[in-house]
Amino acid sequence: MTADPRTDRMSAFAQALMTLMVGHGVAAIRPHGGGGTLGLTESGEFVTRDLAFEFLAPADHRAAAGALGLVPVPGDGPRGMADVQAFVRAAGQVYDAHGVHSLDLGPGALLGFRPGPSGMTFVTDGVAVTLRREG
Repeated sequence: MTADPRTDRMSAFAQALMTLMVGHGVAAIRPHGGGGTLGLTESGEFVTRDLAFEFLAPADHRAAAGALGLVPVPGDGPRGMADVQAFVRAAGQVYDAHGVHSLDLGPGALLGFRPGPSGMTFVTDGVAVTLRREG
């Protein structure tokens, strides 16, 4: 049985996105209301549309980054638009590296971390991934 290269690519993308979120201290990305998008428009612009970003508390950010062997991207005080923009710029590079066009988050979607009995679980509930066309 051979591995499906798309599955391998999606697994690598999910791992890279999770690592990026931890490094930047992003706990969750959720849609505002009806849905949102993080990715390329048809004209090729990388955008965030109708999304809310939640950040880890500083101590949680340091602990999560340490658990993955990462140096956390520092934040100056309360997290805001500059932190979102830094994450989005870095996400664009991850998308490029893995051939991802966009993530669409439907109503009630969660991209991020959910606490569980044995730790935090990375979830992609209600998230649709669009890959770039090859060729």
